Amino acid sequence: NDSYRLKIFSEESVPLFGPPLPSPPVFTDHEEFRDFLLVKLINGEKATLETPTFAQKRQRTLDMLIRSLYQDLLPDLHKNMLNRRSFSDVLPESPKSARKKEEARQAEFVRLGQALKLKTIVRGDAPTSLATTGLYRREPWESQMFSSNFPYEAFCSDSWGQSLLISTDVGMLLLDENQPPVPVFDKTLSVKQMHVLETQDLLITRVDKGKDARLFVFRLSAIRKGLEEKQVVKSKYDCRENKLEKTKGCHLYAFNTHHGMELRIIVAIRNKLLLITRKHIRSDSLTSVSMMVSQSESPVEEFQYIREICLSDPPLVMTLVDGPTGENDNMICVGYRHQFDLINESTGESY
Repeated sequence: NDSYRLKIFSEESVPLFGPPLPSPPVFTDHEEFRDFLLVKLINGEKATLETPTFAQKRQRTLDMLIRSLYQDLLPDLHKNMLNRRSFSDVLPESPKSARKKEEARQAEFVRLGQALKLKTIVRGDAPTSLATTGLYRREPWESQMFSSNFPYEAFCSDSWGQSLLISTDVGMLLLDENQPPVPVFDKTLSVKQMHVLETQDLLITRVDKGKDARLFVFRLSAIRKGLEEKQVVKSKYDCRENKLEKTKGCHLYAFNTHHGMELRIIVAIRNKLLLITRKHIRSDSLTSVSMMVSQSESPVEEFQYIREICLSDPPLVMTLVDGPTGENDNMICVGYRHQFDLINESTGESY
């Protein structure tokens, strides 16, 4: 037929580059294929320049160029400028006409700025410095591909060690890189929000929506044990001992990330906030994680309900803010449709 099928091959050292191939990678529109192929080739060339072979050469050339400029300008900068009291003293001679004097001031100002900029670049403090570009660049977040063709609709996820725990339309799955997904819960447990707290051996999930929504809590060690023993995938009914009953109808939750000895969870149920705490059991006080599981597979009994706080409107987003002392000064930052409020966790007073 009159169509093109495209396949892409590249060296392992070349980073991924777009645009991604459609599925299937077949093009029937010749103009669209031409544009796609040109963009793909251009991006491939740019990605190739980021490989160590080319990046090292580019970095070395840039390093030599900047250092040459730095050595030419910096001695004169220290000699004639930085030891003066004012910028007007920078000019070696004061021209008699006002126009020439202003032109000389502007030229000297540009030279001074360039020299200072070079010094900042060589020191590594500028956005264009060697420390932040090219081979030495360090991204604040590095992506990792678990699956290039994930067949399910994803609702939410969180990392668990080197794996990814992900809630989908077919249930909750445990995904390892380049490995088939392993089912954890079936689709009757529809998780819309989740967090993995490895130091607490805890998985927090918000299940379903509307009036049937609740928080479910699980021990990670119990989940891991079930996967290792290849137990039957659990349903929502099998997890009934893991739900926090008083959270019925919740649409949002948040927890303190720096929980220390006590985990605090704030649950939004329409225009009401419910504060829940859990005492953290130190791992060194137990002989093994299996002892924790033997006590109770469900951690529900470790949670206690502290208080309720009424709001004027249902919150759209919220987070816990730990106070400096942790004694009656913890706050809740709540975002509504048109404003943000700070709410005292102990008194419920808004600011």
